[in-house]
Amino acid sequence: MKKIKPLVFSLAILTIPLIASALPLVPCGGATQPACSVACFYVMIDRIINFLLYAIAIPLSATALMVAGIYLVAGGSEKAITTGKAIFKFTLIGLFIAFGAWLIIDLILGNL
Repeated sequence: MKKIKPLVFSLAILTIPLIASALPLVPCGGATQPACSVACFYVMIDRIINFLLYAIAIPLSATALMVAGIYLVAGGSEKAITTGKAIFKFTLIGLFIAFGAWLIIDLILGNL
């Protein structure tokens, strides 16, 4: 466990610049579209949700799945294998919940 924490920390430090280079979230107020409308609000909400899912949730879940794989393969003890299975299970459940919520929100925003 002591060897995994520096690895996760260094991965987080390396991925922060990728997250910081996100596109502007508000589509209006610039030179091309100076006036905001209700449609701009829905576009902004869509961009925020996509940013949270694709720039944050997927890399975090990939990291959690890698940690679960390390626990499963190199764990050695029954407690480590149980921990790896729990991490794997809860990561997949979290992904299903996140993308299920995205599906519901996308359907609602698509019909507005």
